[in-house]
Amino acid sequence: MKKTELEVRKMFHSFCVKSINNAAISMYRKMNTRDENEFYLEDLPPGVKESICATNDAPEEEREFDIGKYRYKESVVKEMLAEAIAMLPIEKHKMIIMYYFDEMIDREIAEVFGLSRSTIQSKRANALKLLIKHLERIAENYEHEDGND
Repeated sequence: MKKTELEVRKMFHSFCVKSINNAAISMYRKMNTRDENEFYLEDLPPGVKESICATNDAPEEEREFDIGKYRYKESVVKEMLAEAIAMLPIEKHKMIIMYYFDEMIDREIAEVFGLSRSTIQSKRANALKLLIKHLERIAENYEHEDGND
């Protein structure tokens, strides 16, 4: 006896619902088992947490970077970089932000601008060169104004 298309669809729908239901039950059971086996540091008795946890109370030294012929602390470099990015033409500014901060790839940026991936790659490379020039110029002026090394 041949099943009608409607009967086949109902059987398939029933199969899908049952599969999803079973997967949900399985996931629920795993979560409950995991919760039963986990404990939190906050639940430990006083003194135990300190004995099993290592902490580093020493302040981290701020990293330094070379720009041009001078060396700058990371906090200063971040300020200079923000200023250099702001100096870029709007299209180059957007490309740098999308690529380095939004972590978009050239293909995705190309879709936003309606250009080819290779064009975006070329324009982004040019934007990066210009950004470096701006950053070096800012660093030279910063050095002369503040007298820092």
